[in-house]
Amino acid sequence: TNERDANAKHVEVLKLEVQVLESKLKDVQNAGLSNIKLLEEMQAENSFIKKEKSSLEDLLKKREGKIASLQQDLTGKQQLVSATRQALRETRASLKDITDQYEKELKSTAGLKAEFEAVSAKMATLEF
Repeated sequence: TNERDANAKHVEVLKLEVQVLESKLKDVQNAGLSNIKLLEEMQAENSFIKKEKSSLEDLLKKREGKIASLQQDLTGKQQLVSATRQALRETRASLKDITDQYEKELKSTAGLKAEFEAVSAKMATLEF
């Protein structure tokens, strides 16, 4: 009977060990499922991040293109402004030359008019 009791106790200990091992196995299986879910979530997030990155890169390229285009437009307009300023300087210089010439000719005309009037007055005195 002592042997039987010892064997019965030994069987009980073994049953308890089997239960503990089964519990640990379930924990490992649950952890494995949990890890699989986490991995799937991480893959989904990684895919989302890649799409967002691609979208942002496309947007960045478009904006860089727009900036380059605006810079070209600005350069063209700056060149136009520079050319217009130069043309304005040249026009002002030409206008000054014309004004100076006009004033010279005006003085000359005034002198000729005075001479004409003097000659006309002399002729009037010479007429009968």
